Amino acid sequence: MKHIHNLEDLFFEQLKEQYHATRQQMETFPKLREKTSNNTLKESIDHHIGQNKDQLDRIGKVFAALDRNRHGEVNEAAEGLIREAIKLSERCSDAAARDAGIITSIQHFNHYNIASFGTLRTYAKELGFEEPKNLLGKCLEEEKSIDKELTALAEKVINLSAIH
Repeated sequence: MKHIHNLEDLFFEQLKEQYHATRQQMETFPKLREKTSNNTLKESIDHHIGQNKDQLDRIGKVFAALDRNRHGEVNEAAEGLIREAIKLSERCSDAAARDAGIITSIQHFNHYNIASFGTLRTYAKELGFEEPKNLLGKCLEEEKSIDKELTALAEKVINLSAIH
């Protein structure tokens, strides 16, 4: 494991972690989608998968713009969130409760991503990385948007269906 000596080192380590977390999420969301019974939630997951693809592309552009590679290790935090999401979806015997649990799990990912992209954007700004700051800011806004969308769906439809 490489030592971190300054903010730029920390930025690249965190960027690698976010890259791998996003890849890991992209592999997990289709599995959660398969377990979903609500069509609106399925559409939301599909939209989120598309955003993840765009985010991976943007993160790749950040690495390219700064002439760095994105090779790193599996993101252990994302691995934990994935394990919990799959376990929760398997434990729910009621379809509506499972959908509510899937929203919860996806929002756990979103909140991780919001914290990560927000921090990365701030680091990029402080390091004078203008293009990366803008690319990471776009990722941050997407994560905030999907979080609001999922909250609205949960509060207006899914959670009410799960109360019986």
